[in-house]
Amino acid sequence: MARGLRRYGGIETWLDGLRDRALLAFTDFGGRALSTTTEGIDIGFANFVDGSASIATGGGAGGVANFATGSTGDSQAAVLTDDDCVLFAKNPRFLIQYITASLQTQLKVNAAGFFETQDCSDWVTATQEKACFRSLTNGDFEAVTGGGSAETVTNLSAFNNGFGIYAEIRVSGDGATVEFFIDGALVATHTTNLPSGALFAGAGVENNTTFNVFAAGHDMMAVEQERGAT
Repeated sequence: MARGLRRYGGIETWLDGLRDRALLAFTDFGGRALSTTTEGIDIGFANFVDGSASIATGGGAGGVANFATGSTGDSQAAVLTDDDCVLFAKNPRFLIQYITASLQTQLKVNAAGFFETQDCSDWVTATQEKACFRSLTNGDFEAVTGGGSAETVTNLSAFNNGFGIYAEIRVSGDGATVEFFIDGALVATHTTNLPSGALFAGAGVENNTTFNVFAAGHDMMAVEQERGAT
């Protein structure tokens, strides 16, 4: 029997969906403190920290994950799928509730979505495949796609207001179109520089100096895609 819709803050998304959709990963960060590298988080996600970084849960509905880089330079904290299970030909979707990073010179990147690698440093590299929401050192908040040689970027800085948002990425047309939504509204559509390989999904933050960059308010995260043969 088909499963029903789950609702988060007014956005309806098929988490486990109809028979032709598969839930790859979901978390509401409701568990224990998450400070050990690759500790499992709910369904399909794992914790990745290095340097002086850490992830801890706080209050909120289910829980809220607060990512902190610590005071060692180039430290990163991320929650990602344990393998590159996302295939653009299967029209995947990604949904997250979080607070976007504000302007701070100590930030290298804070991003959420689909990525070629689990290394946050790669998420600012134009030659890496990706489809994500991304905050950078200069305070820009962007919708980004990358096909391995160049990026397509839409500036969304008007939405970077320090409050929590529901951000969603939808892929359609067997990977030919990527749509970005904030609080249910379509804010960007990309049809160029799109990924084609297998990708990881999740969110993370990295600093670029010996300063603790704190990314708060990661409240829930999910990724799903079509079932069936590749």
